[in-house]
Amino acid sequence: MARGKEGLFRSRYQKSGDLMNRTYRPSVYDINKASILRRFAAFLIDMILLVVLATGLATLISKIVDYDGNYARLEEKYLEHGIYSLNPDASGEEDKYIACVVEYDENGKPLSNDACYLSWQDFYADAEAIKYSGICDNLMIVMLSMSSLVGLLILEFAVPLILKKGKTVGKLIMHIGLLGTDRVKIRSWQLFARVVIGRFAIETMIPIFCIVFAFINPRGGLLGVIIIAVLATVECLCVGFTKNSQALHDIVGSTVVVDSDSQFFANSKEELEQRLAEDSKS
Repeated sequence: MARGKEGLFRSRYQKSGDLMNRTYRPSVYDINKASILRRFAAFLIDMILLVVLATGLATLISKIVDYDGNYARLEEKYLEHGIYSLNPDASGEEDKYIACVVEYDENGKPLSNDACYLSWQDFYADAEAIKYSGICDNLMIVMLSMSSLVGLLILEFAVPLILKKGKTVGKLIMHIGLLGTDRVKIRSWQLFARVVIGRFAIETMIPIFCIVFAFINPRGGLLGVIIIAVLATVECLCVGFTKNSQALHDIVGSTVVVDSDSQFFANSKEELEQRLAEDSKS
């Protein structure tokens, strides 16, 4: 006999209205997708928490790898070769230096006699300068990637394991959760694949590499913008046109975002089949 809230699970379809105008809503055994609005609200909450946590982690990692020390040495090389000059009107560290600007001709090529262009030529001929430039570029990628990975593992892997039903803090607030596409509770390996491959490798690291590439090579920034735009478009198409409105990370993990208040979370396929068999007899 069904008990308490389990009484909701007794009928294959919940019915309302009179016999001539009967309406149906999906059974709690079916996949009850969460609305896009609630998913977006949960995403914003989780992203705010992730940015705060990742920023703190990046600061900690920067201290460990001595990013500030290496960048200070790089700045000395910029000053030595004339790429940077001290700003006499500086009011703080933010405007301490004035960076030179390369002049280009009508064909988009740098003027060979331009002072800034010659300064950069000298800079690239300095092996020590190239060394510190490479160290800083690599450390930037390490800080961004490691802080993002650890932040995602805490907020979107560890927390859902604790809260159950695939709930992050945002999902808990918005009463939504994660379910396997086979209508069974999400497994640890699914959650791990969803976070590490989907959220981190695809949706986080690709934009990070594009941003870092644009920072290192400003003239290559357009390519990064195109890649990010294509990724965002694919993400929207996946949510809009897949059967269960799955984002890329959901496709990777074989998961669906569901309304946790109206969804039955079976522990196994056998339990789900048993429930359906009992329901068909009632």
